[in-house]
Amino acid sequence: MEENPARVVSLEFEPLTTVIILAAGAGERIRDSEKGLPKPLVRVGGLHLLERSILNMRAAGLLSFRIVLGYRGDEIRTILDNLTTLKNLDIQFITNPDFEKGNGSSLAYGVRGFEGPFLLTMADHLFGGDTIRQFIEKSRIYPGRGQLATDANIDAVFDLPDATKVLSDNGKIVSIGKEIPKYNEIDTGLFFFPRKLCKEIDGYFAGGAHSVSQIIGAINAAHGFYATRLENAFWQDVDTPEMKIEAERRLYRSLIKPTDGPVSRHLNRLFSLPTSKVLIRFGVAPNSVTTFVFLLSLVAAYFAARPSYLSLLLGGFLFQVASILDGCDGEISRLTFKGTAFGAWYDTITDNIRYCIFFCALGFGAYRLSHAPIYLWAIGFFAIMMTAMVIMSSAFLMQTRSKGTHLVVLARVEQLTQSGYNPVVRFLMKFRVLAKQDVVALIILGLCLIGQATIMFWAGVLAIPIMLYSIWRATRSEKAPEAPTGALTGSPG
Repeated sequence: MEENPARVVSLEFEPLTTVIILAAGAGERIRDSEKGLPKPLVRVGGLHLLERSILNMRAAGLLSFRIVLGYRGDEIRTILDNLTTLKNLDIQFITNPDFEKGNGSSLAYGVRGFEGPFLLTMADHLFGGDTIRQFIEKSRIYPGRGQLATDANIDAVFDLPDATKVLSDNGKIVSIGKEIPKYNEIDTGLFFFPRKLCKEIDGYFAGGAHSVSQIIGAINAAHGFYATRLENAFWQDVDTPEMKIEAERRLYRSLIKPTDGPVSRHLNRLFSLPTSKVLIRFGVAPNSVTTFVFLLSLVAAYFAARPSYLSLLLGGFLFQVASILDGCDGEISRLTFKGTAFGAWYDTITDNIRYCIFFCALGFGAYRLSHAPIYLWAIGFFAIMMTAMVIMSSAFLMQTRSKGTHLVVLARVEQLTQSGYNPVVRFLMKFRVLAKQDVVALIILGLCLIGQATIMFWAGVLAIPIMLYSIWRATRSEKAPEAPTGALTGSPG
């Protein structure tokens, strides 16, 4: 009786560091719509398909890349050799002169001279980083067996007739192919091969197995090959122009984060995502967007500080535009893998400064109307508290050597709130959504419309001591929590 791979932990585990990427096919179905480009060079979300595949694997922890080229291989290699995103990566290019025989030949050439466990994928298969990491983690449950990442959410598959179907029983693949009549999962195009299969693959190809599916079938008959079902898998094959459109749609949809505030999720992203798509086409860097957002906020603060309803309204509108564009730097960095620790720090610091300046501008505008000295005292108090909060957060991150931004500190505040360290703060944290930057910017615009932006200024003055106290308590912890997903991508927005 076959063992269930989901219930067995093997002792044969070896570190998995290598991925073989097949990029030898002619890609005729999409080539004509892409001005004759070979498929691996087709751009999706601002990156070449093969470039994105390599960077996705690198982000998931793979360190060594064996790229199998065939059709117009020299052209593809020349372009990849000149990409700054791939500099200093361990990439080996392998030429497959028999690529016209099928992708099984590319697998055979890719594994020649290599001994060790590896992942296999195709350059035209797009994956989310979390999906790759999930498969790697699950492959460790039974590393001595070949495994295929599968998706049981069949209704969500785009162009189901073109997909490779899988029928599995208790984890073991029973049959695989595009035309099989009965199936319960879909092949995502991501495979795990243990060391012991390396020498066998070439033999299966020589014996007439010219496609990857045929090689999998031969291995399955000899040893068993297993379907590793993934949860909420993000993947998309890119064979046709329609599939490319769907791949980009899924890519941009994946940028909507669980930590997004309601305004960001339902309003700001409607504008920031199309804007990011255009900016990517022109090669705009994430930090350039951050700088522009900061400068636009300064312009907004200038108008907000003037004692005029129209000027205040313009300031509120420009600040809301800045809030929308603030999401673009993070979107661009995640899509193009240009996020850095500096970019995350730079975005967070400029966000804090521009909000501080804008709130002070609201107070100064109210002072110019009323000439009440209390506004000047309140402005000074707010600026001091805000500066202390930024310094305290930065010191905490440096002390704990956290690879994140001030989001790490906020995550710690969340943890303490859940454990209940102060009833007043715990009560106020129930309304923490109102303190999210996207929500604050929209509230400011609404108050500017009715000429009552001063309310937001005083709300900020009253809230800043509570925020400072919460962060002070959070930074007393010796251990920093893990940074939220996306914290190193250049923007928490």
